[in-house]
Amino acid sequence: MGLSPFLFRWLTLPALPEGGDIFDGTTWKNKTGAASASCAVTAKASYNGIRYRCVVTNSYGSVTSSPAKLTVS
Repeated sequence: MGLSPFLFRWLTLPALPEGGDIFDGTTWKNKTGAASASCAVTAKASYNGIRYRCVVTNSYGSVTSSPAKLTVS
């Protein structure tokens, strides 16, 4: 992946219900305010099943993590 600086962009699927986004289940959306190596989520029952992934970019290119599914019980 190369050298820093690294830029982190977290995405959700389906989109979190922010700003009128709808749960279409097919489009990855940027997670507002998430731009570091870790992503904190205050879990709500309505977030159960949402998937998260991270795109890390630097001057050599980018790599996308495998999705992780949030389970709220």
